Amino acid sequence: AQCDDIGIVPNWLTVSENSADGSLLPLATSFSGSGTPQYEFGSEASRTMWRVAFDAATYPCESGSASTFLDPIHNRLDSYFDPHAVTGSPWPENTLGSCTAFEGQLESTQPMGAWIWIQFMFSPVYSTLVVPSDYIATSNQQSMVDAAGSHIDSQLNTNSLSYYHKSWSIIGILTLNGDVEKASQVLDRSSCDYSTFSPTKAPSSAPHTPSPTKTPTPAPITPSPTQPPVVPPTKSPTPPEGCYSSNYKDCLVSDYVGHDKSCSMIWLPNGPPQNTCTALWGECTNDMSSCCEPAVCFGDANFASCVPPPDNGTAAPTESPSKPPTVVPTKAPTDAATTASPTPIVCTICNDEETYWMKSTGKDCTTSSLIDTKCNKSDAWTINKYCRLSCYNAGYGYDGDVCCDSSRV
Repeated sequence: AQCDDIGIVPNWLTVSENSADGSLLPLATSFSGSGTPQYEFGSEASRTMWRVAFDAATYPCESGSASTFLDPIHNRLDSYFDPHAVTGSPWPENTLGSCTAFEGQLESTQPMGAWIWIQFMFSPVYSTLVVPSDYIATSNQQSMVDAAGSHIDSQLNTNSLSYYHKSWSIIGILTLNGDVEKASQVLDRSSCDYSTFSPTKAPSSAPHTPSPTKTPTPAPITPSPTQPPVVPPTKSPTPPEGCYSSNYKDCLVSDYVGHDKSCSMIWLPNGPPQNTCTALWGECTNDMSSCCEPAVCFGDANFASCVPPPDNGTAAPTESPSKPPTVVPTKAPTDAATTASPTPIVCTICNDEETYWMKSTGKDCTTSSLIDTKCNKSDAWTINKYCRLSCYNAGYGYDGDVCCDSSRV
C-alpha cells in the first residue's frame, strides 16, 4: 500500500476476500492495541522506512530492491532539502503529503502532523538516506546525511523527550553515521555472491619469495691483532599486504569483498595508512589536509568533511547542451562607415529537463514553484542542470549559462 509518488505507507492495512472472484478488497477497521489511525503515516508506518534501510545496510548485496522502494521518498527529500532553513529543520513539513496508494482506497494516507519535529517520525525517515540513490548526486546525498544527523543530534538535547523519542534519536544516529553497516560485517553473509558485485577483481598480493641469503665470507687473516667484525646479511623486506577499506583508513575483514552498492569501497594496495589521518566522512574543518588519501576535504570554515575525490566517477556528469552554441550578431548599424563592427552575442540553446521526481508527478519546469528554491541554490540541480532554461529566465541561471531566448534565435 505504498504511494508511488511520495513513497509513504499507512500504519496498517487490512483486507477482505471478495467471495465472487477471490480478489482482495480494502477493509476499514480499528486497532485497539496501538490506537493509531489506519490510513496515517505515523509511528508504525515510519518504522517500515527504517526496517528497509536497516536491511540494506546489513545486507548491502541485496539492497537493490531497497533503493527501488525508497526512490520516491528520496526524491521528495532531495527536492525539498533546505540546509539553511530559518525554521531549523532541513526539510519543511510539506516534504511528505497525503496520497492514495491504490484505486478503491477508503481514505487518503496522511502524514502525522508536525512530523518533522517528532523524533520517532523524522529519525526513521532520514535514516533511509544511507541507502544510495541512483537519481541523486553522491555529494548532495552526503550533504543530506550530514544535515539529517546534525538535526537529530540537536533535537536530542531537548530535556522533555521521553524514552521512546530518545531511543529513536539514537537509532537514527547509529544508522546515519555508518555504525550499523560496520557492525553488520560480522554477520554470516554466505547468501551473498559478492563476486557479482565487485566492479574489478581484487588485485592479488605479489608472491613472497625470500631473497637468497649469501653466506658471509670470513675476512682474510692478517697480522692484525684483531679480526674485523662479520656483518650479518640484511633480511629482505616483506612486501605490504593490500586490503579493502570503506573509510580509506581501516581494513575490512579479510574475507569481505566489495560490491557495487558500496560507493566508498576502495583497494588499499599497501594496507592501512601509516600516518595519522582523518577517515572518510570524518570532520576536517580545522585541518583541510588531514584526510586519508585519496579523500579530499570539502566544505567551508563552519564545517568540512572528508569526501571521495571528484574523479572517482561518483559525481553526476553535467549535461552537455543539446545543440551547439549559436552566434547571433547584433543588428547592423545604418551607417557602417562611422560605427564600429557589432560584437556577436554567444548564447546556448538550453533545454528544460525536469528531475526524476518532477517527471513522475507530472510537474513542469515552466510552472513549478521549485524554481525559486532550487536551480543554482541546489548542488544536485546545479550538477545536473535541471530546468536549465526556466532557471535562467527566472534569474537563477547556472554559472556560465547564457541561454538563448526567442529574441536571440
